[in-house]
Amino acid sequence: MRPAATGIAGNASAAQEPRWDASSIDLRRLWVALFALLIVGCELAAFDYAFGERLMFLRTIGTHWRYWGFIGVLPKNLALLGIGAAVVLAPSLLRLAAQRTQIPTLALVAGTHLAAGALIASVAALLLAPPKDAAAWPPLLPWIVMPALLMWAASAALLVAPRQVWAQALRSKRWELGFVLFAAVGYKLASHFLPDIERVIADLLFAPTTGVARTIDHWWGFDTSMDAATRTLSIGSFAVEMAPSCLGYAGIGLVFVFISAYLYAGRKHLRYPQVLVMVPAAMGLIWLLNGVRIAVLMAIGAMGQPEVAVQGFHSAAGWVLLMGVTVGCIAFVDRSALFSTRAKATSRPLSDEDIQLVPQLVLLAMGLFTLLFTATFDWLYPVRAAAAAAALAWYARRLPLARLDLNHWPPLIGIVVFILWIVMIPAEPAKSQAFAAALFAAPAWLVGLWLIARVVGSVVIVPLAEELAFRGFLLSRLLLAFGDAPEWLRYTSAIAISSCAFGLLHGAWIAAALAGVAYAGALYVRGRITDAVVAHATTNLLIAVYVMVGEQWSYW
Repeated sequence: MRPAATGIAGNASAAQEPRWDASSIDLRRLWVALFALLIVGCELAAFDYAFGERLMFLRTIGTHWRYWGFIGVLPKNLALLGIGAAVVLAPSLLRLAAQRTQIPTLALVAGTHLAAGALIASVAALLLAPPKDAAAWPPLLPWIVMPALLMWAASAALLVAPRQVWAQALRSKRWELGFVLFAAVGYKLASHFLPDIERVIADLLFAPTTGVARTIDHWWGFDTSMDAATRTLSIGSFAVEMAPSCLGYAGIGLVFVFISAYLYAGRKHLRYPQVLVMVPAAMGLIWLLNGVRIAVLMAIGAMGQPEVAVQGFHSAAGWVLLMGVTVGCIAFVDRSALFSTRAKATSRPLSDEDIQLVPQLVLLAMGLFTLLFTATFDWLYPVRAAAAAAALAWYARRLPLARLDLNHWPPLIGIVVFILWIVMIPAEPAKSQAFAAALFAAPAWLVGLWLIARVVGSVVIVPLAEELAFRGFLLSRLLLAFGDAPEWLRYTSAIAISSCAFGLLHGAWIAAALAGVAYAGALYVRGRITDAVVAHATTNLLIAVYVMVGEQWSYW
């Protein structure tokens, strides 16, 4: 069975789990590429953890040094830049069948990369070492960092593909990259020369947005007063100051980006120019729904639940609306013959492969829904775990899960991920104390039930849902999408993209992305999605034990 035909998950039943057939892959190239991904990710995480914003103090040390104060924020920006470049360039890179660099050249590139990383780390550590006196540092010290950074980034790119392949990909996507560069530079120039642009936008949106909210609250019987000078809404004693971000301009911008990207990516099957009307329609819809969100927030606060309104509903409702409008508009376009040439093809029952995504979608949807009604502590976690468990049970016969066939590799990979997780993510004592105070203030029986649900959810339900979604559905779809590329590049790219998506689902996204690569390795060893689930469950079980025994509640 070839992965190009069935992917990893395929359409097999639970009685016969599909295998990841990697017999046609150049294993040396695949493992080198995966190792490169792990090395680069670990370096970014290490730089961010060790230095991060601690180097921002350089901005206060005179004109010669102040511009180097941004060294500390480079790891995150480099990671984001890498993801952006991957999104734009991956299709072109995957269509190129150019041969990979030979081992001697590859060894030289890898050595250069590690040397540049070590030099960056050494300079950053020296800048942090006392005394923090600019006069005590060599004048050319910070200027060593820029060429080292360029060398580090260039060698990281060459670890993935040869220079000729990158050159062809850059030429084929020059307009897209030019637009991205123009947008980035334009944003930076606007933020520099128009520092009050956020306030201006907020002033424009405040009156119409709050007008929608006040009208809806009036229909519900609430008398909402407004203070335009301070941008404050109030119902009785409950008052909320509307920050610029609360007025929805960020959501409008994100919807514009997401819908525009979809229209560009699907331009071959979409009907132009009529489909372009979806861009202003989606932007108007998210603005209108943001007014509804503010109205509901004010109503919840006025009914005696200010903490739920501000700490739970406020942020959760924004994400719910953003995801709902984006996914809803895309689904509407795909299913409308007015906008899409393949509208009929999307109206079909869920396939066995699509069903792998359902438990994770239920978990996410219920997580956002329960967050609407919680404030400082996630008491409703058992609700979303139960909902995901119900989805898993409902589709159990159609999920590609075979009986457990114990092997030492999955637990070992899970243990390694646990160690990396604890090392890369520092504990937060203040957060742990707040968590414990909220949890143990409840009756003992409720604490016990919640802890049982939390452990079962994190060790059983979450690994099943996330592995089926990311290592089953998404990785399989990516392998099919990259079918024209060499096998080693198909698998490397599919693992990298699915792992980044997995990472973005978690707070510590770099560590989670590396965990995704490791779980993909568990899947690779024997070609069984069950092995990836076991590795993930092992990590989460060890985290649960570490949390409860060591009282490190911040990891939950």
